[in-house]
Amino acid sequence: MESMVQKKTILIVDDAELNRCVLADILQEDYHIVEASNGKEAIEILKKNDASISLILLDLLMPEMTGFDVLAIMQKNHWHETIPVVIISSENSAEYIEKSYEFGVVDYISRPFDPIIVTQRVKNTIILYSKQKELESLVKEQVIEKESNNALMINILSTIVEFRNGESGLHVIRIRIITEILMEALRKRYQEYDMAESHIALISNAAALHDIGKIEIPEEILNKPGKLTKEEFEIMKTHSALGAGMLDNLRFGNDEELVKYARQICRWHHERWDGNGYPDHLKEDEIPIAAQIVSLADVYDALVSERVYKPAYSHEKAIEMILNGECGMFNPKLIECLKEVSDHLDEAVRLRSKDPGHLFNVNQLSQELVQKKGVKLSDKTLFLLEQERTKYQFLTSISDEVLFEYDFNTDAVTFSDRCQAEFSIPTIITDFLKYENLQGKLDQQAFEKLKEHVFNSSPESPTFQMKLLLTKADGAKEWYEIIGRTLWAVDSQNSQLYSCVGRISNIHRQTMEGKRLETLAQKDSLTNLYNQFSAKKLITQTLEGSQDSPGVMILFDLDNFRALNEQNGHLFGDQILKHVARLTENNIRRMDIAARVGGNTFLIYLREIASEEITMMYCRMLSVALKQCYQGLEYTISIGASVFPQNGPTYEELFTHASEALHTSKHNGKNCFTLYHPDGSMRYAFQGAAPE
Repeated sequence: MESMVQKKTILIVDDAELNRCVLADILQEDYHIVEASNGKEAIEILKKNDASISLILLDLLMPEMTGFDVLAIMQKNHWHETIPVVIISSENSAEYIEKSYEFGVVDYISRPFDPIIVTQRVKNTIILYSKQKELESLVKEQVIEKESNNALMINILSTIVEFRNGESGLHVIRIRIITEILMEALRKRYQEYDMAESHIALISNAAALHDIGKIEIPEEILNKPGKLTKEEFEIMKTHSALGAGMLDNLRFGNDEELVKYARQICRWHHERWDGNGYPDHLKEDEIPIAAQIVSLADVYDALVSERVYKPAYSHEKAIEMILNGECGMFNPKLIECLKEVSDHLDEAVRLRSKDPGHLFNVNQLSQELVQKKGVKLSDKTLFLLEQERTKYQFLTSISDEVLFEYDFNTDAVTFSDRCQAEFSIPTIITDFLKYENLQGKLDQQAFEKLKEHVFNSSPESPTFQMKLLLTKADGAKEWYEIIGRTLWAVDSQNSQLYSCVGRISNIHRQTMEGKRLETLAQKDSLTNLYNQFSAKKLITQTLEGSQDSPGVMILFDLDNFRALNEQNGHLFGDQILKHVARLTENNIRRMDIAARVGGNTFLIYLREIASEEITMMYCRMLSVALKQCYQGLEYTISIGASVFPQNGPTYEELFTHASEALHTSKHNGKNCFTLYHPDGSMRYAFQGAAPE
């Protein structure tokens, strides 16, 4: 009887009795089975027992009420938020599968049923949802309405501080407590500040966001153990404006009082009473009182806390330093409040930091969970996990990125809600290491590379980063960046990889813009041919990569171009150069290189051309192709060429010899072609563009 109570309940909904019997036979040893022969019966069971059901196995094609009808009613009643649904169907069309996922279905099992697949997928799905269900029930039982905003903000900041600033996650908790104590003293002592209790709660909560801008400060500056240089300190000082900017850019809630106080605190908590603070050098009551109070709380906690650049001072020493003005000038009324609470401030902060009504040590509890896997969760742990879930939902709701968490024990990955809209894949994927789950979204080679990054990580080097070409929900392929961190259970004997978390960010625009700028940097702005620098680089790579493959470098320019410019204007001259560039592109192969190397001089490198005869034939053809009338004006070209490798093994030698050959063509009357010879002599090939 005791084992029956502990079993999770699975509701099987299928109009075929045989299917229900097969599934019940597979699962009944580990789960309590409830059956429904149609959709209406399933809905009635849910109305009476929705809290006890851990999973629904649902057929789609049923009489009276289809599986889609059941899913629609579940959404209307919000049952789908706590009860996962796995489709069991022989209907495998893309339309049915896609529609199922749109209703929030987490998996799709095809008939005929494989007992191993059914058992594993059911187990994975129930594991993923069981804790969420416990947390939902806990939220209903506990009255934490007054503290919810506080816990959310403190959790967000604790995470940021722990990962980015090397500080204890308790720093932001203590800032909130110190702020609350100082504000209570200010309210009692100075009534002109009109500090209502609601304002105290709001400002105390908002205080947790005071250093959120530090997330954008480089880590080497943020965690530098020694004194910052002047330049580094200037960068560090930008965190106050950066934090305020983040709150200015919130997509919602900008007008909420909490956000307004948080914005003031972020931007001005480093201002000083005498105007010597930053970033705006406000002084006295130009500084909002909320920012003044958090400023004093921040300074006190920084003094009594250990940092990478200093040890912790005692409470007495910290108070002495503040009263002596060693930490800058503060509002005299706030200093009086600090004196008033000084005797009990240290003890109050220590006691309230440990109070379950506030928060707990995340790292300690996480380690306990890893070491005592499977234990019944305490009230404190459940409360903390609920706040972690709330934090996660809040952050993902304001992010354009897809966040993910992969569990190595269950081989299941959970994505943030944006994943469904971005890639049209479910938010939970089981059997993730089987590539079939990502077919059509990511090619297998990239998937294997991703796995390689993950499994090559270590406790000492847990982070990885790579670019992926992914297929979006609309079918477009775009570039994304994935940044991940593996999590390890480490003891004295070994290390075990148990999770991986990270984010997937769309970098397509930046990538395409980078490629566009790279292409522009390679091209001549007037003709859109390669410029001289890019041509040199490409030809050098060609020569070094295929030293046994012959080639020809050709230089040519327009005869009497300066006179054309002077007679018709530079704009007309530019049009001729662009015209010649297009004709040049039309008379080379895809493997060849064409460039404008200065003024009216052009370069062509022909690959795999071995003989002088072919070279001369090509140059005659090029002379004919380029000798045209442009808007009634005739022009001619002169050509010089050198051969690889006979005339030199490098770009510089080939270019020099081709230039000498071009100079000879000019000297011999222009409108002709000259080929450079290895002995240093020139071979004058032909006069005039059209061969006889």
